[in-house]
Amino acid sequence: MTKTDLASIKDDYDKLKAAILSAAPFISSLLRRVRIVLTDKVPTAGVDNNGIMGINPEWWSKLDYSEKSWVLAHELFHVAFRDIPRCSSRHPMGWNVVADLRY
Repeated sequence: MTKTDLASIKDDYDKLKAAILSAAPFISSLLRRVRIVLTDKVPTAGVDNNGIMGINPEWWSKLDYSEKSWVLAHELFHVAFRDIPRCSSRHPMGWNVVADLRY
């Protein structure tokens, strides 16, 4: 990943953060609690139990602006509804599907 790629992702994030702040102030406040990490260890995007949102930069770069805003908001809703801690001993992939159906 080049510096240009990183700058583009940061610029996207700043614009998305501003858009989410005006459209959904409740979930935008969660952006202060979530640490975003660019990683190829996740195929798309996801949050973990520690409030870390992993985003695959190669996948992210292929999305348009509306898709990026949807993904960011979607992952923030997982944080807002505490989906990861609530998973407990349930099957993680099954629980994710159930949680996603709520949105």
